Amino acid sequence: MFESNQFMKITIRYVIIFLLLVVDATAQVVDPETGLFFEYKAVRVSAAPVVDGHLDDPAWKGATPQQLEWDFTDNRRWHPSADFSGVFAGVWFDGFLYLAFEFIDDQLRIKNNTITQQDRLEIYIDPERNGYKSDQTRYIIPIGQDGNQPPSPLLLATWASNLKSFELSFNLRRIPQKDQKINFGFYYVDVDGGQQSNHRIGWAPTGGLEDRNKLADLTFAVALKPTLNQKAMQWGRIKSLY
Repeated sequence: MFESNQFMKITIRYVIIFLLLVVDATAQVVDPETGLFFEYKAVRVSAAPVVDGHLDDPAWKGATPQQLEWDFTDNRRWHPSADFSGVFAGVWFDGFLYLAFEFIDDQLRIKNNTITQQDRLEIYIDPERNGYKSDQTRYIIPIGQDGNQPPSPLLLATWASNLKSFELSFNLRRIPQKDQKINFGFYYVDVDGGQQSNHRIGWAPTGGLEDRNKLADLTFAVALKPTLNQKAMQWGRIKSLY
């Protein structure tokens, strides 16, 4: 009887471990072209960047910018052009995540009273890692406006005066462990008006996403070693992309 109980306990333990691994694996986005888990690795920095919209802090020199190359509206690859090009990067320090963006947009729409008619960033940050986009984890940041709509005490956001670069800090409310993951995703909503539809251009696997509501992972790294899905780029080189 004792051996039977021990066997049952061991069996249940392995079943639980297996289920946890399955849930963790299915929660991640896989790049259909490479077969690798799609994630961004944010490196820990020795000092937090000043959130002023200008990407001149030493913290950003060690980051790896990634290109915005997926059109979520038409669900296809977006090629950088004079219409829109952009890159982003992330770092972390203590209990804060820092994100930086750099854009070129040929038509900025920032003076409309309705937020849906303004160029804007829509960012999803989910420390609980539920796997999918939700209103509770979405932060809408119109171009040229500091902070998000509606305001959140967790987020500080600032644009540069030329509206071409942007920084934000997000309060994680706890210091992450090495290799800890959160859900993360975003896109830039380019409102060109006229007969053209709004393009939602963001970061996604080269082969796209089977489910556009699914969020990728952001991993808190101590030392950064770019993966096949995290190609090395440099700030200030957007124009060379097209």
